[in-house]
Amino acid sequence: MVPPPGSVRVMANSLARSAVSTTGRFDQANHFFFVRAASRETLRFASEQPALAQLLFNRVVPGFVPSERAYAPSVRGVELIRAAMTAAVERGELHPAAATERGLALLLALIAGFGSQHHANEPDTPFAESPLIALLDPALDMYAAYFSPARPAGWTPWTGPGR
Repeated sequence: MVPPPGSVRVMANSLARSAVSTTGRFDQANHFFFVRAASRETLRFASEQPALAQLLFNRVVPGFVPSERAYAPSVRGVELIRAAMTAAVERGELHPAAATERGLALLLALIAGFGSQHHANEPDTPFAESPLIALLDPALDMYAAYFSPARPAGWTPWTGPGR
């Protein structure tokens, strides 16, 4: 399948638009809601453009390193998520541990897992009809509950090296 022209740009722009599409201005929004919307848009993109998503999000060609220009939309998407997570912590929506590198890595692994499972097990199921994708919101609820701002300030879920 050949992706439509500018589909990478469309994906990056959809992440930015999701910040304002349902809640008004990004800086007045529930920031974890933006994370939810961006997660959903990323998975929608991956579902609608599986070959392109595989090239963008997975290392499918051994030794291949994308150019800075080609990698820029992915970097921008992570920057938007990182900024939203930081803002969510600052606004008391999440515990500070959620906005650490490990907290962000856990979130991205969760989202990537949904994409991978959908691609592997429901390749012909449209995004809106996927029983698996329907589990995204409960999974993000669990993530938010795990990183509840009610936890003590010094709490950390991280054990072992790099704690």
